[in-house]
Amino acid sequence: MSLLQHLVEQLHTQDITPVELDLCEYVISHLDSNGYLLRHDPETRKMEPYTLEDLAFGYAERPVNADDIEEAILTIQTLDPAGLAARNIKECLLLQVRADSPNADVLRTIIRQHLEDVAHHRLQMIQKQTSYDFDDISDAIEELKTLDPKPGSRFAAPSPRAIKPEVVVERTEDGDYTVRLADDFLPPVRISKEYLAVKKDRRQPKPVRDMLKDKFQKAQWLLSAIEQRKDTLRRVTQEIVKHQQGFFDLGPDHIQPLKMEQIAEQVGVHVTTVSRAVDDKYMQTPRGIFPLRRFFGGGTKSAAGQNVAWESVKTKLLEFIAEEDKKDPLSDEALMAKFAEMGLSVARRTVTKYRESKNIPTSRQRRIRVGN
Repeated sequence: MSLLQHLVEQLHTQDITPVELDLCEYVISHLDSNGYLLRHDPETRKMEPYTLEDLAFGYAERPVNADDIEEAILTIQTLDPAGLAARNIKECLLLQVRADSPNADVLRTIIRQHLEDVAHHRLQMIQKQTSYDFDDISDAIEELKTLDPKPGSRFAAPSPRAIKPEVVVERTEDGDYTVRLADDFLPPVRISKEYLAVKKDRRQPKPVRDMLKDKFQKAQWLLSAIEQRKDTLRRVTQEIVKHQQGFFDLGPDHIQPLKMEQIAEQVGVHVTTVSRAVDDKYMQTPRGIFPLRRFFGGGTKSAAGQNVAWESVKTKLLEFIAEEDKKDPLSDEALMAKFAEMGLSVARRTVTKYRESKNIPTSRQRRIRVGN
């Protein structure tokens, strides 16, 4: 059973209204695989907590505010396993501390203020700053070890799915690019002729006809929303292709810095609309299949004044390491110097961050591996 199924089953046993149930299910759909309310921020390239306002804005069934979302989160946090719907590790662990947990007060203090001290075995510092008994601190740390920092990960993950691109970019004979939506992007949706006939049948009781009229209005709104969504995705993709033509013509080294705000301005929509349009969407191109988010990101300027995307910097970093002398691998400082030779000012900490993001060991570790 998946985490989503497990939680929805529990929700249906709770004493909540259908409206509250629907909102809770909506919030649950935003939990990551570990059970946290986190999302990938395209600006910082990090996992950031959803804000209450973000979630409220994205709920389409009815207008809700931050307080409504907070109530739904509090309901979800009462479900099993404990620790779900947290925004950070501290909140996750605190949700797992029960009133009858051994040394509960000491444990909560350690979680709120001294997790780093625990990680570095600085028990004397904890005792000095809290005045708790050393044995109580030790017992609380033992209890801390029983808590689960990833409560959602114990559930079966969804089966891996084959990537099906939502949009297709094709090159024409004159070198331009066309954008079309994949035929199977969304299943066909239509209004049932049978129910339409019932709606028009004057012999039907008025309450039945009124109910069907309301349902058909909602159905027509849904059809309109689907077409608008498809049109937005098509227009957003067209603008991405315009901005990133160097990528399509010459390859990944020529991707340009691009922010969602730029595309939003060109398409005439809010930046959150662009973010939702490209989220978990893929583009089939003559160069392969890529996530649409791949084409967004910041960058830097070369000594010649050219814009260079950070994605290109990462690609070049991989090339430097692939071509290095395996008996004398390049240190992060040496990699920084190679970028400088290209006219790019890339800080050493940036080199380190990108290297670690690709799970590439340090130069010393790489040299040891080759020696073995």
